[in-house]
Amino acid sequence: MKINEQRQFARLKTVNLISYICIDGNSNPLYQGMGKTLDISKGGLLMETGGPVNSKFIIITSTNTKEELIQIKGAVAYCRQKGPGVFHTGIHFIETTEKINEVVQEMIRVFVNTKKVDVE
Repeated sequence: MKINEQRQFARLKTVNLISYICIDGNSNPLYQGMGKTLDISKGGLLMETGGPVNSKFIIITSTNTKEELIQIKGAVAYCRQKGPGVFHTGIHFIETTEKINEVVQEMIRVFVNTKKVDVE
């Protein structure tokens, strides 16, 4: 049985450490945590965390290649438990196209630079 692919953009596998803040519809913080990205595209990302993400909206924070903080706001599409203490959460970006492109490119650069260091 073939599953309908709903993604509009191709995904790139990554492993970037991130922090996140779960927020309500008025951008009030609910709780925060740490995780890692598993893949990213211009439409969103998949992240892995140690606990469930139980909010409708989220702010993802990472660093760029200059070690500056970058943030992007997203809507939580789903959160699924994959094992004991392992949760996968799909995030759909809800920022402007320019902001999304900037953050995605920076997260990919950080991932590529990390892989170069691991290889050397």
